[in-house]
Amino acid sequence: MDTFNTNDIDRENDISDLGIKVLDSQKFIFNKNYSSRIQFHPFTYFYFLINGEGKLSIENESIDVRQNDLIIINSNIGHTMYIDGNFDNCEVIGFGVESISISSVDKKKIALIQLTFFIQV
Repeated sequence: MDTFNTNDIDRENDISDLGIKVLDSQKFIFNKNYSSRIQFHPFTYFYFLINGEGKLSIENESIDVRQNDLIIINSNIGHTMYIDGNFDNCEVIGFGVESISISSVDKKKIALIQLTFFIQV
């Protein structure tokens, strides 16, 4: 029977030295009267919808977003969120993180592809 040391597991899962910095964080509520504008961040930005629903416009595409969606947007990608539908407001928390980029490898082209995606729960 193999034995293991819990200290080894703790050491393997230690994230204290990742070198990641949170550069911006905010919580905001916007409503149908909110004047939306395109934003760009020089870092990867994470949004979590606490309440409500709306639209997220990324570059030249719009997607529906709703409560409990997690949205991850890579650096320098134009985006904006706005209210659309029956909700009066949308409550969002967001934070920007340095040194993280979400990407995928296209094995056929042997290329790194930048991804912007969202996760619906």
